Parts: sequence; C-alpha cells; structure tokens
Amino acid sequence: MPQVAPSTDAADATGVISSPSGVDTASPSPSPTDGSRPIVASRTTNPDDFRASRNRLLRRLSPDQLQRLGEHSEALWLAAGEALSHLGGPLSHVYFPVNATIALVAQADEAAGLQVALIGHEGVLASPIFGGMPVSALSARVRTAGWTWRLDADAFQHEVAQDACLRGLLDQVLYAQLAEASRISACTRFHSLQARLARWLLTIADRADARTFPLRLQAMADMLGARRSDVASVSMQLQQRGSIRYHQGIVDIVDRQMLARDACGCHCPARSQLEDGGAPADAQAGRVDADACGCGSTI
Repeated sequence: MPQVAPSTDAADATGVISSPSGVDTASPSPSPTDGSRPIVASRTTNPDDFRASRNRLLRRLSPDQLQRLGEHSEALWLAAGEALSHLGGPLSHVYFPVNATIALVAQADEAAGLQVALIGHEGVLASPIFGGMPVSALSARVRTAGWTWRLDADAFQHEVAQDACLRGLLDQVLYAQLAEASRISACTRFHSLQARLARWLLTIADRADARTFPLRLQAMADMLGARRSDVASVSMQLQQRGSIRYHQGIVDIVDRQMLARDACGCHCPARSQLEDGGAPADAQAGRVDADACGCGSTI
C-alpha cells in the first residue's frame, strides 16, 4: 500500500508539476514534457489515499464508495499531448485527474479540432460511460501533464449501476461538462482570440490548481483552433500587459485579476460550477454574476 505523501503545491517555480498526495513518491516524477507513456506509480484500496489526492469529486464520495472504486484504481503520470480516447472509439478507463488537465476536443475532421471543455481536479473523464454511450462523441487529450487516478471502465460502470447516489453525483458532472461545451461553442464564434486565450489560461489554472504550468505554443493554438502565429501575437499582448509571463513553454500567471479582466465572461459560470463541486450553477437564471464567480481571486 503506498504511503501518503505530504501535500505540495501543484507546480513549482519552474513549472514542473509535483506528485499528488496519496501516491508513492519514492521515485522522481517524470518530466512533464518528456512525451513518455503513462507511468503507473501505485495501486491502492485505501480510501484515505483517494481523500488525500486533491481530486474534489473523489473527496465527495463516502468511504464505502472509495473502498469499492479503489479496488480497481491506479495512480499514474500523464504526459502532455497523450490521447486518452478517440472520436467514435471506446473509453477503456476512467480518469480522476489530480493535477493533470484533460481536454475534450470536437473534431471537424482528422486534422482539425476545437477544445470545448477541460477536466481537472474538479471532475472525471467518464462521460461516454455514465452517459450511456458505447463510444466517445469527443476526443480526449492530456492538455497539461500531471498525475491522475485511473480506473477500469467496466468496473466503474458496474459500480455506477449499483449506486444511485454515485450516479446522481456523476450526472451533475456531466451537466457541467455539457454546459461548458455549449458556452465554448458560442464563445468561439463571438469573442476575440485574446479573450478566449485569457479564459482558457484561467481555466487551466483553476483545474490544475496551479499558477504556473507547462503549455507549448502549439498546444495553445490547438486549444483555440487558431493559427500558431496569431496565438503568439495575443500571448505577447498579455505579457506586455503584465498579466502573464511565458518562457520556454511555461505559463506563469503574474496578475490573475488583470488576466480575468482580459478574459471573456464565459469563465465566470465555469469557475462557479468548479467551486460548487460540479453542480449546476444558477441553472434557472442561465448565468452567474461576475462578482460571484471569484474571477478576481488569487490561487
């Protein structure tokens, strides 16, 4: 059984993401840009390992639920850019990110796609399974490297079918992901590239629980469905304004409040849902007031 590591910041000043609590850290973490296959760090059936992992969804589960899921789980490192599922393909595993982030991408064709949602420590990659779909409607790719808990999909589906409370919680997560995808579709059409980049950087910071994180320029372009040269231009504008620093593939959010002012309002409902644990945010009104979403707060 792995030893529970002490809690540490998700990223240090160099942008290297640390190991999560609940994972055996006897071996050094791989580089977030080494492009390696997932590295299995440990397996566990101890609910305390899940609770220490910093995944907010796992923390909402009961000890009995964690015990059952833990029998099918393993902690592993995900490399940036790695494909976890493909459009039209099955999802063989369920992922509960700790400090990695996973992008959901709508594919226009084999070459082009647009990021429509981002999953981090607030949620889970499992929508085809608990949504009742045999295959994935979106591609899933690791956006920023880090640690995750991974569970066998068949075992997870069995647990969901037997547990109405777990199913209800996952329905809330699915609602939040669908709501985010809907907002991003409209955002892409109506908001400027700079505003969308600022919004995605804030979202990554929220979902990875980090002020500093690795993100290549090409990954930004893929994320936004834009040309690399255009993304380079708007990222330079954000740097000149003093809201971020960007050097050798590392993003550092220097002034979060300024970056929030540069971002479009689409970030506000997403952050509110994150803080509510994935529950629908002001669903009746259909929007969330900007002052209530915490955009100006610091990490």
